[in-house]
Amino acid sequence: MDIKVSVIIPVYNVASYLDACLSSCINQTFRDIEIIVVNDGSTDDSSRIIASYAERDTRIKVITKENQGLIYARKSGLEAACGEYIFHLDGDDYIETNAIEKLYDEVIKEEADYVVANFYEVSGSERYEVWRNNRLSGLTGQDLLLGMLRGGYEVWARLIRKSLYDGVIYKPVVMGEDLFVTMQILLKVQKPVIVNLCLYNYVRRADSITNRNEEVTWSRKFYMIRSVFSLLDVYPYNQQIKDRVYLMFYPFFLECMSRNKMEIKTILYDYYWSKMNMKTFLWRKRKDFYLIINMFFFSPFMAGLMAKLYLKIHSLL
Repeated sequence: MDIKVSVIIPVYNVASYLDACLSSCINQTFRDIEIIVVNDGSTDDSSRIIASYAERDTRIKVITKENQGLIYARKSGLEAACGEYIFHLDGDDYIETNAIEKLYDEVIKEEADYVVANFYEVSGSERYEVWRNNRLSGLTGQDLLLGMLRGGYEVWARLIRKSLYDGVIYKPVVMGEDLFVTMQILLKVQKPVIVNLCLYNYVRRADSITNRNEEVTWSRKFYMIRSVFSLLDVYPYNQQIKDRVYLMFYPFFLECMSRNKMEIKTILYDYYWSKMNMKTFLWRKRKDFYLIINMFFFSPFMAGLMAKLYLKIHSLL
C-alpha cells in the first residue's frame, strides 16, 4: 500500500470515545492511510478496544508506551509515521468520513504543505459549526502565525507535511501543547490552504484536562507559559508575534496576582519587567497591566486588590 497520510491518535483513558474515533478512521473514503494509535499508558479499557480494531484493519499500527503526556505521544507517532503528511486526531474526537480525502485533494491541487479545515464542536447531543479558520485565507509565513495566535493554533483538523516537524523542540508541556508546537512548525510553511468545510469533530468533555479546575493546573500553566516564552529566544519571530504572545497571557497573570500566587514573580520579571522594550510596549498597549505589575513588585497585596478590581470590572463589560 502506498501510504500518503499517517493519522496519529494519542490515547489516554478515553475508552468510551474510542469506537467513534477509530471507526471514523477505518471508514475514510481515502484509503491510502496508516492509522497510528499511541496508547499512552491507559489504565481503562482503551487497550482492549485498540487491539480489537487492530485485528480488523491491518492499516492500524499500535504503539504502547508509558504515560508521558500528549506531546510525547504525538512525537512517538511521528517517529513511526511513513506518510508524507500527518493528520493529528485526538482519541476522544472523530472525523467526517471524507475528511482525509478532501484535505488531500487540496494538497494535490494547490501543492500545499499545510491544509486546514474548520470543525464541529460537539457537546453532548449538540453539534455546532466553528468557522474561525476562514479569516486566515491568503495569509502566509509569520502573518499566518499571527492570525492563528488570535485563535486557531491547534494541530488537529489539518494535514501537515511531515518534514515541517524536523527540528521541533519538545518539552513536557501538559497544557498548551498545540500552541507550543504550532509556533515552531508554522515558520516553515510555504503553501498553506484553508478548506471551507467542517471536517473534524472536537468533542468537549467535562473530564478533559482543559476543563479541570485543580490546583495542579496552575503549575502546569506556569511551565507552559515559560516554555512558550522560551521559543521567543530561539526562533526569528517578528515583533508583532512577540507582542501578541506576551499579551496572550496577561489575563492569566492578573488572575494569579489576584490570588496572591507569588510563583509568577520570576516570570513577570524575566519576560516583562527586565526588558525595557517590553515595558515600553506595555505602557503603550496595556497601561493597566503595566501599573499592576509595577505595584506587584513593591506590594503584592495591593497589586492583588487592583487585579481583583480590574477583573471584576472587565467581567461586567
